[in-house]
Amino acid sequence: MENEAPVVRLTDAILLSALARGAQQVRIRARDRGSCVVELQIDGQVHEEMRPPALLLAPIVRRLSIMASLPIYPRGGSASGFLHLRIGEVRAAYFAIVVTGHGAAMSATLREITEEEYNKADPSGSTGIYR
Repeated sequence: MENEAPVVRLTDAILLSALARGAQQVRIRARDRGSCVVELQIDGQVHEEMRPPALLLAPIVRRLSIMASLPIYPRGGSASGFLHLRIGEVRAAYFAIVVTGHGAAMSATLREITEEEYNKADPSGSTGIYR
């Protein structure tokens, strides 16, 4: 892991923290001019997990988009899909993801789903599972 790019390590840390804390949803969005915010929804309550510099928002969201094999989407549009995260040899986590916006207005929302939901999902990125 130490040979990976800093944004890859940060994105992995966000996902692992969400799993460790039992978050049902993860939101990454612009906060103010100088920062973005990573929020975790745990038992219906929203908790601020971290506030990375604003210049990391687009790279984090792009990294999540790559992990989920999301298609390129037009300005003003959005993309949705699914992410399968392998943790070690035996554990896995699954997320539905929606990415919107461009540049400083990008955001990503992830919701943990079950393996069964992931396997039933339309590989083209059906948003029906994201609710």
